[in-house]
Amino acid sequence: MGKFIKWLAIGAFALIVLIIGAGVALPYLVPLDDIVAEGTAQVEKATGRKLVVSGKPDLSIWPEVSIKLGKTTFANAKGAPDANMASVEEVRIAVPVMPLISGSVEIKEFVLVKPDIRLYVDKSGKPNWDFGGAKAEGGASSGGGGKAALPEELKNLTLGDVRIEGGRVSYTDAKAGTTEVLENVNLALTLPSLNGPLGAEGDLVWKAEKIALELGMAKPLAAIEAGKSDLNAKVSGTHLDLSFDGAADFAKGFALAGATKFKTPSIKNLAGWAATPIAIEGDVLGPFEADGQFSLNGSRIAFTGASIAIDALRGKGDFAFNGGGKVPAIDAKLALGPVDLNPYIPVPAEGQTKSAGASGPGKWSEDKIDFSGFRQVNAKLDFTMESLLVQKIKIGESALKATLNGGKLDLGLTKLALYGGAGTGKVTLDASGKTPRIAKSFNLKGISAEPLLTDAADFERLEGKGDLNISVTGAGSSQAAIVRSLGGSGGFVFRDGAIKGFNLAAMLRKVETAFLDSGASATQQTDFSELSGTFKINKGIVSNSDLFMASPLFRVTGKGTADMPKRTVDYRVNPKAVADARGQGGDTAITGIAVPVLITGPWHDVQFAPDLAGILTNLGSAPLEGAAKVAEGAVGAIKGVAEGGAKGIGGLLKDVTKGVGGSEPAKDTAPKSEPDANPIKQLKGLFGK
Repeated sequence: MGKFIKWLAIGAFALIVLIIGAGVALPYLVPLDDIVAEGTAQVEKATGRKLVVSGKPDLSIWPEVSIKLGKTTFANAKGAPDANMASVEEVRIAVPVMPLISGSVEIKEFVLVKPDIRLYVDKSGKPNWDFGGAKAEGGASSGGGGKAALPEELKNLTLGDVRIEGGRVSYTDAKAGTTEVLENVNLALTLPSLNGPLGAEGDLVWKAEKIALELGMAKPLAAIEAGKSDLNAKVSGTHLDLSFDGAADFAKGFALAGATKFKTPSIKNLAGWAATPIAIEGDVLGPFEADGQFSLNGSRIAFTGASIAIDALRGKGDFAFNGGGKVPAIDAKLALGPVDLNPYIPVPAEGQTKSAGASGPGKWSEDKIDFSGFRQVNAKLDFTMESLLVQKIKIGESALKATLNGGKLDLGLTKLALYGGAGTGKVTLDASGKTPRIAKSFNLKGISAEPLLTDAADFERLEGKGDLNISVTGAGSSQAAIVRSLGGSGGFVFRDGAIKGFNLAAMLRKVETAFLDSGASATQQTDFSELSGTFKINKGIVSNSDLFMASPLFRVTGKGTADMPKRTVDYRVNPKAVADARGQGGDTAITGIAVPVLITGPWHDVQFAPDLAGILTNLGSAPLEGAAKVAEGAVGAIKGVAEGGAKGIGGLLKDVTKGVGGSEPAKDTAPKSEPDANPIKQLKGLFGK
């Protein structure tokens, strides 16, 4: 770009040379056509391109030397799609006579009418403003980045009215297949001399929107002589306001560094106007403001010491972008305030798949997830947040570091304040291959179970504080495929809590009615001093075989599975009454008849019921006398099931539990008959054994 600025300036000054030459030649009556021919020849010598002035120049010599040229064209590079790199419909130049006679150069007017500049980069990356091996005067190659051979007399040039009217600038990238066009470019320059400050004001139209421009440059010669200069600029329009106050360096092309402010009323509208629309619903990605130190050097852009505000988000930090690699690279370090991601999460349309924990059955989505974005950019991110809200999940002060390289994301949660506790975590997503793979591990301590599970899964049946660790892996291109592939392990321990929905103590005390209360799930709970276990995950099925729960009145063990692909649970808990008054601190090897409870069904409608077969099985572990009494009472109760329905079931449970631990034996409600002397045989006979 530095070369382009340099040659654009030289081209403009070449036209000025024509009028200077005309003024000098007047006393000698040198034909104007010869002067124009000499000027165009010098341009061709310097650039290797033809400069053609159409029609006969119009010359006036008083009270000022003025010249008006017709359509003027400058040839394009070989292979470019357009014949001309630049053209202008009319050029007007006026030079006062008296300063010219004294040997100084003062331009009163310099106007370009409808200039058309066509910038082009071919598929190999070579721009049409690179003049290759063309030799400037003195033998220097025009393609270099050194100083241009600007005549000394032009360095003291004084400019008056310098304008561009109705211009057009286009930029075409053949490799990318893109073209951008600036139209209706109007620009007025203030330049007392090339050694003095440059001022510019104007406007243009880009993508049907008018944009206002302001520019100030302390040393305009720096653009030609590969130097440095202070620079300030402002760009404003319907969709943006941008200001820069710093310096430009033309020594090695074009570089900028300085304080920058940017503001837009809507990021979403700005992106849509710039032809890169963001597909997101809702009133989000609206106002955005940023200010900090901006730098541009080649393909690298940096924004340091920045303060940003987008919608309700606020943050400070550093940002760097490098577009010179195979894919763009981003490096960011940000300290954010409270972050609410919910406005940016798409809301499922009516009729779409329900999530886990919804009131209906729901199912996992089979829609293919697009992971291509993970391969289109590399990134290093270091974020801290005062708080984070994702759907209903509330996270406190947290810190994360993430690296994305070649489609593989490594995300580390180095600090995680979560529901009264804290933890760490790691997430890996590898989208570099054909099948995306994920791995997650979390270690949480002191977490309050009920608010976490309520917010995360609409599960409100577990209270208590505890620790949780989990490590899980999976692979697949859809939500359902990933769930079916999940494998891993974990463990948990919760203390001083409760399981809502059933009361095991009540079941043991009055088991004949405990399972018949339809409102029990809303009114009952099982308190515990400890709830612990470990689990394994295989193909999406979570299995547990060592559940342990301690309570003042009983101990509970359990085992079973949760089928995540099918979204069902099949679990069996075995409660046993505590045999003495030592309570929850007593020996875990307690005795007594267990009344197993089955927990089954889909996630959205879990059911609790007694395991009748388990009750009979457990009789064998009871003391012989007690077992005999239980069995004797159970015979009549079981016979009554067919006659009394739910009442019969209640009678069964009531009679089964009586006769344990010295309780009064069950009353015989069956017709009088002589039972077999062995009550166990009676039970077997009922089931055809």
